[in-house]
Amino acid sequence: MRRALVPLIATFLVQTLCSAAVLALATMMPKVGPDVGVPSWVIGAFTAIIYAVAASSSFFSAQPLARFGGVRLCQAALLSGALGLLVMTLATPLALIVGVFLVGGSNGPLNAASAAILVHRVPPNWYSAAFTLKQTGVPFGFALSGAIVPPLATWLGWQGAAWSLAAVLTLAIVTLQLLSRELEGDTPPIARAALLEPMRVIFADRRLRALALASLLYVVAQHTVTFVLVTYLVEACGLSMVVAGQILAVSQFGAAALRLVLGSFADRLRERLSLLGGIGVLTACGCAAVALARPDWPLLAIAAAAVICGTTAASWNGLSVGEFVRWSPPGQAGAINAASTAIVFSGGVVGPGLFSAVVGASGSYLAGFALIVVAVGAGGLWLLIEGRRLRREA
Repeated sequence: MRRALVPLIATFLVQTLCSAAVLALATMMPKVGPDVGVPSWVIGAFTAIIYAVAASSSFFSAQPLARFGGVRLCQAALLSGALGLLVMTLATPLALIVGVFLVGGSNGPLNAASAAILVHRVPPNWYSAAFTLKQTGVPFGFALSGAIVPPLATWLGWQGAAWSLAAVLTLAIVTLQLLSRELEGDTPPIARAALLEPMRVIFADRRLRALALASLLYVVAQHTVTFVLVTYLVEACGLSMVVAGQILAVSQFGAAALRLVLGSFADRLRERLSLLGGIGVLTACGCAAVALARPDWPLLAIAAAAVICGTTAASWNGLSVGEFVRWSPPGQAGAINAASTAIVFSGGVVGPGLFSAVVGASGSYLAGFALIVVAVGAGGLWLLIEGRRLRREA
């Protein structure tokens, strides 16, 4: 049990901290924007940069993973996140852009590195539960960022909040070094794959292809909603930054809890694409609900719509990662997860960028949310169709 538990907790905490770093700017944007002199709606463009860098670093992470191992890649991710937060505190538009690039680099290699650490320590019949628990670090980190960073920014200033989070990431680097032997001391050498070979494997397998492209559409919803929600609730619904951050935190804690429930349930199913498809359809409904929220709504109604939207949008990732590991060729789990993460994170590039462009051009958040509803709804229907096909062929 300890053989699986320690790596699982370690990878969960790394995912949590890097996710908190990724969302930190978005939760502070109502303060950062006026201080630096940029409009708050550019957070969509910053999010696109984060996930463009994350997708690129994920795509190229298979070779460093084979050479240096999962622990070193996790440490590099934490270092990149800490440096990004520190650079942002220089408080210029250029510093924000450079910081966003560095923070994006912290998120790219994590799925590949974690898969390489966990695949030899977790029994295959636990994959959905284990990788769901690890991926729960994403909404948990987002929740911590939403709950802690806005009050810290109010108390210490937004720069003090960024320094505090960077210090925690640095401490995690040291902790991983102390645990490195236990995390991967007896891990078999990671197979080296040609740069494009994992992509070829994904697109040659109908299951992996559908999972990757539908997950891309899911990320359009997840990251647009997560990164825009605080600003949307402040500007479109008239809430304070602290209250909006608390609502975001509740939605992400809800997503973390739902991930655990789905992960424990999914390992009992013969096929899991239908479950993922149903989540996509529910996410589309949640996004439609939050898009209709108005300042004259009761606070409870606004909060309920936002929590439903945020919870469903962030609940699917662990199941997806578990399926990529389950269907990967022997010895290729890390490389396949690196390639799939690059594909999936492309949604984090396209979605927030398009959202910002649509909102900026139309002057309406409703038009931006309509784009999200169509994207995630289409992904959900695709996976429902593929799941039905798999059941027929079983």
